[in-house]
Parts: sequence; C-alpha cells; structure tokens
Amino acid sequence: MVALQARADAGAHMKTLTMMAVAILLILCSHALSQIIRTNRMGRAEAIKIVSQLPRGMRHADAVGVLDHYGLRRESHGPAHHNTWFMFYDLADGDSLELGYMPPLRGTNDYEGFLAQLANSRLSEAYIRDSNNISVINITLTNAP
Repeated sequence: MVALQARADAGAHMKTLTMMAVAILLILCSHALSQIIRTNRMGRAEAIKIVSQLPRGMRHADAVGVLDHYGLRRESHGPAHHNTWFMFYDLADGDSLELGYMPPLRGTNDYEGFLAQLANSRLSEAYIRDSNNISVINITLTNAP
C-alpha cells in the first residue's frame, strides 16, 4: 500500500515538473517571437519617391494596390484624427510612413460598414515619422484628381 502511494506521489510530481517545463518553454518562445520586428525593406527615400507620385484624392483601395506593387505592406492602422484615418507602414531605416485618408461623406440615413467606408476613403496627406513619432517630413502629393 505504501509502495502504491509512493508511486502515485512520484507520478503527480513528474506531471507537475512536466507542466512547469512546458510553461517555461512557452514563455521563452513567446518572448523570443516578440523580439521580431516586422518592417518593410523600403527605406525613407524610396517611400517618399513612391508616395509623392500618388494623387491627392486617390481611393484607399487603389493606393494600397500601388504600394503593395512596390513591396510596401501595411503594418497597422491608427485612430481617426479630425475625420482622417491613418495607415502606418514601418520602414527599413526605423522611420514610419503615415498616410491619411478622408472618409466619404455620408447622408444622415445612409449606413456603410467600416470596411466599405475605408475602401472608399480618399488619400489626403502623407508624412514620414521618426522612431520618436515626430513628423519629420511632410510628403507633397500630386494634385491630379
């Protein structure tokens, strides 16, 4: 009877050690993966060259297609400031590209989902921000409609 109790205690102890080892492994893996910073391979100069050719008023969906063609992929989007939605692209040199889009005007009875509004929003402004989130370059968009 004592031998069975000792064997049961050893099994429970082994289970606890295994669970602790798995937990530690998961914590270490998540910490290692969190150190990966995804950025685009494009730097500040290339981003300015591409974005400065985009016309003010270009639809969001069309602008994303052009940027994607050149290898610039959206990393995140930000909140609206003064009715402008912002998209952020991390650049290879540590800066970020910020594009502002004006949403379409809506009637009082019209309802569009957020994604439909975003797809139909129009490019209105572009900036380069440094790693301290300070706007260092205001990119002039072309005036073509």
